[in-house]
Amino acid sequence: MKDMPFLDHLEILRKKLLIYLAAFLLLSVFFFISGERLLNFITAPLSGIPVSLVYIRPQEKITAYLNASLLAGFIFSFPLLVIQIAHFIFPALKKEEKISFFFVTLFVILLFITGSAFAYMFLLPFACSFFFSFSAGDGIYPLWSVGTYVELASALIFIIGCVFQAPLPVLFMVKTGVIDKVFLRKFRRHVLIAVFIISAVITPPDIYTQAAVGTVLYMLYEITIFLSGFLTTGRGKT
Repeated sequence: MKDMPFLDHLEILRKKLLIYLAAFLLLSVFFFISGERLLNFITAPLSGIPVSLVYIRPQEKITAYLNASLLAGFIFSFPLLVIQIAHFIFPALKKEEKISFFFVTLFVILLFITGSAFAYMFLLPFACSFFFSFSAGDGIYPLWSVGTYVELASALIFIIGCVFQAPLPVLFMVKTGVIDKVFLRKFRRHVLIAVFIISAVITPPDIYTQAAVGTVLYMLYEITIFLSGFLTTGRGKT
């Protein structure tokens, strides 16, 4: 494979991406057919919050079903996307690089799933409770748009799933010697400020949700420092 022409490499990559795209579309169609169950699952974080979901535009309900189906299709097909890309890169690696790359591939999948699950189980209920708290005492009753809710849920789940990938590029820089554990420790305070700024940008505008996301992101940084010790031991950096 290493001696193949560049266009042949692109053709192989195109075929692998088409396989992923087919799986993504099939899963999305499956979830759309099971739309009522899927929507019940996505709206489960509203349990215990006395709010009614309505649709205010003729196409809004079917659009909400479609968006929820696309989100579920992407999440469930994401491991295949990573595996397809990894399978394309793997033959070009040296023997000693393949073990590390296998674990990187595994961590990409696990971190995305973990981040998405965190957003669904903790961040989304936090955000919904906060927004509902504004309905008390002013005579304005909460009738939430199902389309807007699904958009909020989809954005949080997808963004947090991606944010959880943050340790991987840092560990890559540690592995390649660009930075080390000492460097990461030195900039702890700067990172602490940065993660809370990032959490304020990517999450709903309430301090509780931002604090929860910021805390988790900083915990990821501390885990990254811990793991970097294993990567730098061989170079005498601890």
